[in-house]
Amino acid sequence: MDSEDWLQSEIARLHASADSEEVIDHIETLLLQTDTFSYVFQLRTRLAILYQRQQNYELAIEQYNILIDLNPNDAATYNERAEFHLWMGNEEAALADWNTSLKLNREADYIFYERALLHVRRRQYELAIQDYSSAIALNDTHAPYYLDRGYYYELLESFELSMLDYQKAIELRPSWSLPYNNRGNLYMGKKQYEQALQDFNTAIELHDQDALYYHNRGFTYQMMGKWELAVQDYYRCLELEPDRAQIYYNMMEYHLERGEHNWALQVCRQLIENDPYDSGHYMKMAHILLELKRYDEIEPYVQHVIDNDIDPDQAYNMMGLAHYRRGHLEEALMYYNRAIELAPKMDIYFDNRALVYQHMDKPIEAAQDRLIADRLRRYRHLSPVPDHTK
Repeated sequence: MDSEDWLQSEIARLHASADSEEVIDHIETLLLQTDTFSYVFQLRTRLAILYQRQQNYELAIEQYNILIDLNPNDAATYNERAEFHLWMGNEEAALADWNTSLKLNREADYIFYERALLHVRRRQYELAIQDYSSAIALNDTHAPYYLDRGYYYELLESFELSMLDYQKAIELRPSWSLPYNNRGNLYMGKKQYEQALQDFNTAIELHDQDALYYHNRGFTYQMMGKWELAVQDYYRCLELEPDRAQIYYNMMEYHLERGEHNWALQVCRQLIENDPYDSGHYMKMAHILLELKRYDEIEPYVQHVIDNDIDPDQAYNMMGLAHYRRGHLEEALMYYNRAIELAPKMDIYFDNRALVYQHMDKPIEAAQDRLIADRLRRYRHLSPVPDHTK
């Protein structure tokens, strides 16, 4: 075997071998033994891929720099280097490489598709759609191009165009679950629940391990008033993805609608355990405790919101309600005053304070607060608020 045959055999063996530091060392040794362009290009390309898999992007880019020096007219190499620049956060360098790549080869649909990633990262969705459209013009049989373009049409609220793209993706790849899910979401937005249900059913038939699909179908059942089926899907969703917060909210709504406040309380505790930083979870817990008349347990949850939220007017109002229900009128008044100070256009806060004044035998102050509340409601065209004394 002559030296060139041996080297080609070694390169073939390297491509078939598992990634390791020994492979990298062997490539470096082979590079010292040849200056033949095709072999050097193959070896350095393999080296760049190895560094990529190690997530050593700087060394990968170094190899692509050498490859571009070896062949400055290879569009694919600029495209590959652009991806590494993007992963490292060098957006301008990535854009420059993709632009160069497209100057060298405007017939490569995948380069437009890759450049769209940058536009998406910058939330320049119109530019991303332009690149997806260019990719489709060059290759109109690739379903992911339509799926991605449809998604960004949806973000821009071009729902009819989004629907057309999802339908095209389904037509091209009918065994792919994701386009059915996305189209189902569009049907949900149009309140076409039967069509949405059909799409979510198909998505689950094609891929029954995706928690999102069960969540979406469960919400569809919920909107159709089929709570028992919704709950079955929500539980299946939690089996697959126990930390999905929206499911807990939906489950709480289910239990609250049925008057099962203790069950709702358990669900809310789990929600707080999974995500202890969201103030909304604590306020939900306080509302449930209020319904259960467990007023003395409310304060720690509301205090968490007061301590961590920027504008915790609702928390002060809730604290006022808890003290009012317990007959602590001075404390209730103090918290309602603070709520009104933070949100002086909330009619319900004036209504609540009026009740305190009434029970403190201050009819003039109570009447003044009711008048303010009525004026705010008329101004905002709101219906009367519920009576929290019941």
